[in-house]
Amino acid sequence: MKPKEPPVLLRWAVVWMVFILFVLLTRYFAWFIIPCFLAMVLYYFLSPFVDWLEGRGLSHNQSVCVVFLILGLLALLYLPPLIGPLFEARTSLASDARTYLEGGKRLIFSLIDWAQEKTDFMEDTRFRENLDNHLSNYLHEDIPQKIPALALNILSFIPLLLLVPFTAFFLLRDGRDFKKAIVRGIPNAFFERALFLFYRVDRQVTGFLRGVFFEALVVGILIGSGHYLIEASRIAEPKHYLLIGMLAAVFNLVPYLGPLVVYMIAVIVTYTDTQSPDTALWLTILFIVAKMIDDFLVAPMVLGKSMKIHAVAIVFALFIAGEIAGFVGLILALPTLGVTLVVFDVLYLTFRDQRLQLRHRQTKLSLFGINTADVLKI
Repeated sequence: MKPKEPPVLLRWAVVWMVFILFVLLTRYFAWFIIPCFLAMVLYYFLSPFVDWLEGRGLSHNQSVCVVFLILGLLALLYLPPLIGPLFEARTSLASDARTYLEGGKRLIFSLIDWAQEKTDFMEDTRFRENLDNHLSNYLHEDIPQKIPALALNILSFIPLLLLVPFTAFFLLRDGRDFKKAIVRGIPNAFFERALFLFYRVDRQVTGFLRGVFFEALVVGILIGSGHYLIEASRIAEPKHYLLIGMLAAVFNLVPYLGPLVVYMIAVIVTYTDTQSPDTALWLTILFIVAKMIDDFLVAPMVLGKSMKIHAVAIVFALFIAGEIAGFVGLILALPTLGVTLVVFDVLYLTFRDQRLQLRHRQTKLSLFGINTADVLKI
């Protein structure tokens, strides 16, 4: 008899409990979880190349070594030319942070003035004056104090990032042996379900990671190139198009909130560089077009229905993870929720399957010399 699907309330209650527990651990052990997560991303990205080399006659260890050798050569060839402009753009943006925040302040006040001219909105209030005081205190007091601490926090993660390729190498080399060791400890009655669980988790994680990587690449190229064209039409030398494209790619990993954050950054930076208010309109059109291409063309092709998570659950997961673990929680929210759902569904169906339970009981009783025909009478 095939077991029924798990009750909805039980399913989501257990899933949310496990999800919140993992997010809490992420908050306190981010220094460990972030390198492990990045190593897993690298593992799933490189594993198809390892499988392809094995299919061409190389051994597993040889395939892993060749893949990492090629990866190291590519890093030596292409990372320095890429990091140089990015570092210069990041340094320029950090050193001129107050200038760009002042530009954002001017943009906000220009929009308020425009609204007051067109309507009677906020005409007799002190909203503009109060906002000016708050923003001035924030720009001249809070920002100078927070930037050094933020820079130190970012620099503290650099040594941990060196563990990523090291961990990914051993995951690729010894991952199969690790799975075999786990499967050997599982009773024979649940052997097939254990393999099915590994397959489902691998498929879920692989589909998600490869899909969001391709999405991020497409969105980053669209936003970066579009930002370049908008700035090039106003100034001779566009400055931050590469950095904006990289931010668009990274923040695209956070659904809904990520693109909005990058949009606000791009509007402030572009308005300050060009001193042209209409760039905000062109950037709005650019982000809307990029979002439509992502949602209606790219995402259905690369992700499809692999996640099978309702939009309401995604919003709640992002809210909980962001509130507890910050930006790291937002990045890990969707893969954690997807894997938790898959593991719960497989485990529930396994332990509610009477046929499997009966096979397991027969196996245990046969170890003590009990006739399996007597099991049917129990």
